[in-house]
Amino acid sequence: MSDRLNSLTVVLEKEMKTEDAELIINAIKMIRGVANIIPGVATSEGQIAREMARLDLIKKVYKLLNP
Repeated sequence: MSDRLNSLTVVLEKEMKTEDAELIINAIKMIRGVANIIPGVATSEGQIAREMARLDLIKKVYKLLNP
């Protein structure tokens, strides 16, 4: 038996201004079954999480290349 979904999350590859995202938002709204779109505003917490993940990845690559 399949799970029933009531939402999907879309993550953009980079932050963009609301005006620049309008084309993407409008395209998603045209997809059958899409009831609403709620844009997520970038926060400092998100930026901190990305930087921490990036630094962690850099450390792992450095450790791999310099045993």
